[in-house]
Amino acid sequence: MSRTAPPQMKMNKNNTEENIEIIDPSLEEPQATEEAPKENKKKAEQVSIDSDELEQLNEELASWKSKYFLALAETENSRKRQQKERKEMTRYALENVITDILKPLDDLKMALKFTSNASEDVQNWALGFNMIAQQFADVLAANDIKEFSALGEHFDPYLHEAVEAIEDTSQPAGKIIEELCCGYKAGDRIIRVARVKVIKHPALPIEEIDTPPEGEEES
Repeated sequence: MSRTAPPQMKMNKNNTEENIEIIDPSLEEPQATEEAPKENKKKAEQVSIDSDELEQLNEELASWKSKYFLALAETENSRKRQQKERKEMTRYALENVITDILKPLDDLKMALKFTSNASEDVQNWALGFNMIAQQFADVLAANDIKEFSALGEHFDPYLHEAVEAIEDTSQPAGKIIEELCCGYKAGDRIIRVARVKVIKHPALPIEEIDTPPEGEEES
């Protein structure tokens, strides 16, 4: 709201006083103008490029896209690899613990084999221990760890450990005739080889080894 200066007295022609209101121009409210406001931003200038520049930009865009997808794939592969390594480490740790448990379990089974000729009381005790041994076997099977038999098989160094060799020409060499302790597999992987006795043939004396006749070369 505008403010007015105090009224001043002025004499008119008839020598009468009249009040004249004087308005201070500096106190007047600015009047709205109908002029359009000036634009503060410059209009975007259009840029024109030729076909060679456009092709180069498209090639750079394709290159950056390729690098992005490659980095994304490497990150995903790294995540999967680390996840697989953690699972394998956990599995190996579990298998190491189970391998340590197998030795006392073998001793228990071995001791139970000698109870058939024991007294009735001992056989009753053995029955309970046999049930415990079977529970151990069930727990191992539930974790995909199973025993395999080697008796009667041909010796395989990846599956068997020969603790003794028996000379016998009546049976094939390498045949397993006794299993001291069975082997165990975790899935398809061997976690403990079977300890066995195998057949071997006696070595032939040197004079009995076939040699080519004189004058003939070995084929």
